[in-house]
Amino acid sequence: MDKADMQIRFSRMLRDPLVGFTLLGGLIFLTYNQFDEQTRPSIVVTETAINELVEERRLVLNREVSQNERDVLIANYIDREVLVGEAIARGLYRSDAKVRKRLADKMFFLLDEEPPEPTAAQLQAHFDEHPQDFLTPRTLTFEHVYFKDDRGAAEAALSAIRSGTKQADELGEIFWLGRRMERYSGKQLGVVMGLRFAQAIRTVTPGDWHGPLQSGRGWHLVRVLERHEPRLLPDAELQRRLADDWKADWRNRRRAETFAGLRAHYEVVMPGESSGG
Repeated sequence: MDKADMQIRFSRMLRDPLVGFTLLGGLIFLTYNQFDEQTRPSIVVTETAINELVEERRLVLNREVSQNERDVLIANYIDREVLVGEAIARGLYRSDAKVRKRLADKMFFLLDEEPPEPTAAQLQAHFDEHPQDFLTPRTLTFEHVYFKDDRGAAEAALSAIRSGTKQADELGEIFWLGRRMERYSGKQLGVVMGLRFAQAIRTVTPGDWHGPLQSGRGWHLVRVLERHEPRLLPDAELQRRLADDWKADWRNRRRAETFAGLRAHYEVVMPGESSGG
């Protein structure tokens, strides 16, 4: 068969619809495979990742990991990476509130910066701006006579104290914090005695016995000995609190600046607004 005959036969084959369809399909397949090879994402399994997987498993098993177990760990790691890639490709994070929250929390952590150590001048300036934040709370010192259940006994004891027939230390039951309570803030009293007691004792006139006041633990006759006004924190605590507050303020300002810069890359559409307006 000469060259002319071969050309004629090849020309006839190309005109055959079935042959043309087959050639076209093959071309598409080859093109897709080449494109797929170039665009599909890679899963890079590093030696470090493998060592970490093996070491973690070794600690759990408390023995060396076999080659088969090592292969299973690597296969599971690859499968997990595939699932993560598929989840991202399918945009599952867009509709999963928990995943979105974890992503946001992770980004918040990554964007957070460690503040520098403040200078003495910066601490002084911070104190001058917020002096009320570095005072002790208002507190009071009082003594009390405690009755666990019997309000009537408490009322009778108050009458005996006021008439002078009995001394306060001769009456009542044992209270776990004692009869005298030194420098308690309203917040501390709320925790120990309950909110009702903490609010009631604020109106008690110092020096006289009053009651019975109800707490979460029973009934109390109380005598306020002294009300302590706020005062500057001790120097060591003041310096620590100043530094902590300055750093927290620095972080807040840096976060605000960072978020402002990030928001600039997004168009925020509020209810009733249209995108691009």
